[in-house]
Amino acid sequence: MQIPKFNDFVNEALKTKEIDPKKFPDPQSTDPNFFNKGKQDNNSTDDIVYTKEVGIPAKSLKASQDAVYLGKTLGMAVNGVEGGDLDAVISKDNRILDGHHRWAATMFNNPNAKVNGTRADLTIGDLIPVLRAAGDALGNTRGAPPSGGDISIFDADLDDVKKCIYDGKWMDPKFYNKEKSIKWFEKTGEEKINNALGIIKRNGPPAGAPPRIDMPKIKPNQVKQVATALDAGKIDVRAPYVDENLIPSYTEYVNESVYISGKFKVSCKEWTTEVLIASQEKNSNTELILGKSDEGRDDKYFRSLIIKTSAAKNLADGKTITGKTNDDIPVKITKI
Repeated sequence: MQIPKFNDFVNEALKTKEIDPKKFPDPQSTDPNFFNKGKQDNNSTDDIVYTKEVGIPAKSLKASQDAVYLGKTLGMAVNGVEGGDLDAVISKDNRILDGHHRWAATMFNNPNAKVNGTRADLTIGDLIPVLRAAGDALGNTRGAPPSGGDISIFDADLDDVKKCIYDGKWMDPKFYNKEKSIKWFEKTGEEKINNALGIIKRNGPPAGAPPRIDMPKIKPNQVKQVATALDAGKIDVRAPYVDENLIPSYTEYVNESVYISGKFKVSCKEWTTEVLIASQEKNSNTELILGKSDEGRDDKYFRSLIIKTSAAKNLADGKTITGKTNDDIPVKITKI
């Protein structure tokens, strides 16, 4: 009977609590507007995700991905890595999104040592799709497994540790020093190392964790930028989402009148934008209302223009029309 490896279990979808994962496509295209959509959904507070800088004992943290490698971790541990800054985001349920090897090396040297990061007020199932989309929108290339054939720390045992230390297996030859490695191993002690390895494996990624290629990639110098966007509610994290505020697209002809709703491109000399538009009959003409919705109209926010019913029919047929808004701005309107 073949014993399954850890990686055999980690590719199912993580459960989400607050977000709709369908709103965060994988991959997300590079999109400068990604960091503004939270302010475009007609709700100024629904997308706020509070963040703060924290220092947490390594033993209280957990992994979020399976790509944590034994040789790389031991190389860092032998060279004295203990605590420090992960330069990464940490979920509300104490799962780290990056810095896994620093965390694991700290576990071998001093599980009580604190590692620092930026905690976001979302659980890991919600945070991964949001940050993955953020990293993609920033144009980052996601991580890939190392080329040296290192072993996952979650599949390793004490014998594998000894192969690293005494034989240099899976260790980076540029940094491996046999004498130094053996001295570290004997000073730390087999029992402590084995116990630390057990805690690391128990604190491995959750069921459903995606492979490394599907994990977020936020560079250290981008963590603050992303955290600021989350704090400000600029990322469209929760419902209502921008596209859920769309007026359903339809065209209806009643006698000589035409009723239109949907998404339209409106442009003038100074600006071009995509808006939602609804029509209502006004005497023998058609009034087009430009805005997020035709409910709760606020003249300070909405623009409208009066056009001939024949022009409304042309618009419904996909033709570009021209007109002036109620504040006297000449515009062109095209159905998208």
